[in-house]
This record gives sequence, structure tokens and C-alpha cells, in this order.
Amino acid sequence: MPELPEVETIRRDLERLAVGRTIVSVDLGWPGSLKGPGAGLNRLRGARFIGFKRRAKMLLIELDSGDRLLVHLKMSGRLILVSAPTPVDKHTRLIFVLDSGDQLRFIDMRKFGYVKLIESGGAQTIPELEGLGPEPLAPGFSAEDWLDLLAAKKESRRTIKSLLLDQSFIGGLGNIYVDEILHSAGVHPQRPVSSLRTGEIEGIYPAMREILMAAIERRGTTFSLYVDAEGRRGDYLDRLKVYGRRGEPCPACGRPIEKIKVAGRGTHFCPRCQR
Repeated sequence: MPELPEVETIRRDLERLAVGRTIVSVDLGWPGSLKGPGAGLNRLRGARFIGFKRRAKMLLIELDSGDRLLVHLKMSGRLILVSAPTPVDKHTRLIFVLDSGDQLRFIDMRKFGYVKLIESGGAQTIPELEGLGPEPLAPGFSAEDWLDLLAAKKESRRTIKSLLLDQSFIGGLGNIYVDEILHSAGVHPQRPVSSLRTGEIEGIYPAMREILMAAIERRGTTFSLYVDAEGRRGDYLDRLKVYGRRGEPCPACGRPIEKIKVAGRGTHFCPRCQR
């Protein structure tokens, strides 16, 4: 599933390439990909993109009509801006034909992702965005805020990995980057939150921000399906220290990376660096 760095990369691409473009028509290849009142096809025609925002792992597209489109890529979704002659992938579910001659295509092999129309003047709350935790890269999210966030969970017997994956605790982290963050901070993914020392908690904050920012700089991580809005693969794969590297030597100490299951997810860690 695309995580914060991948969705942020797509957002920045589209902010640069698609703002000001008008939707001429919409081709709905699979009805389940477009949610909202009356499928929204007629309502979207003639609307102009005026902004692209991100919240956690979701993209929010603002239209000049006042309507918005929430894009949730889920497991295999891709959002790509291409020229009209580009061959159509067989998993293309939704195409926005633009006045520039380009097309914004929503491609989703597994059909878990979707685009949701949120009408202007309707309910101000968006269920998918309700109850999300703070953004880890928000300018106002300080080290002190992080300590306060963990302090509220100081008695929890949950594992630290489970907590970091919880979108209601902090928004945007997923399996790849949580493993990388915990390795950088020297914290075992199975440690109960209640067992963490102050120094360990403090160490997670800079590791989280540095790794996420570096992944955005490298345009995300591509294992199989993820590409940015121009169809390019992310370059962060070669920077991963533990995720997907079971049996390889830890870059810090040389001990082989191990893989276990934590919170139902395949989890990579160094048994020496993360005790």
C-alpha cells in the first residue's frame, strides 16, 4: 500500500502538472471506483483542478466548483497523468479527460481503491478523514508533541509497531516505514509501549521525520506496483535498511536481518541493534 511518502510524491506531481486543468469528460471503466452521489459524472464535467492536498495516505483534490475528490489508493491504486495516445492499462478503472489533451487515470488491479466525490455544501465531515492522528511531518508537530502523544499511551501493552501503524494515533505510516523508523531508533518492534524508556521514545521522533523526508526526496519506494503521477518508479528501495532484507547483513552491525509477524504484518528487524 502506498504510504505517506508515495502519496505525497503524487500530490506534489499533480500540484505541479494538473492545477488549472479542466475536466472535459469522465470515462468510468468500473462503477465501484467512483463513489458519491449519483456517481457524479455529470457534476464533474467542466470542473477545474485548483489544488491537491494530502491527509495521511489519502489525496484530496479541490475543484473550482467547490466539490472535492478524495482518492484512496489502498493496496494497488495508481494515479497517473498521461497523454491521450498512451495505451490504456487493462486495470484502468477511471479516466478524467482534461482540456490539455492529457488524461488523469486511476488504475487499480485489486479494485480496493476508489475516488469519492464530496459535494460542495454537503456534510463538512469526511468519514475517511475523521479520527486520524497528527501528521508526522506537519510543521507544528514538535518533539514535545510527540512525547505528549506517547505519554497518553505510557501504560499500553500494545507493541510499538502496532501503535505506529494505527492511523488514529499518527497518520500516514505503514509497514515499510515503521520497520525502517524502528531500526533507525534501535527499538524492537515487539516492545510494549509501556516498556519504552524516555530516550527510546525521543529517538523515534527524529528517525520518523528523517526517514519520511528522505523517502519523499527519493520519490517513494517501489517494490512492484507503485509509480508516481508521471509513471516513474520511486528510488528509495535501495536506501531501505531492513524492510524486505531478511537474511541480509544489517548495515549497522552485520547481523542477519530477521523477519517475524507483528500486528499481523511481516516485520523486519535487526536482533542485535533492536533488542
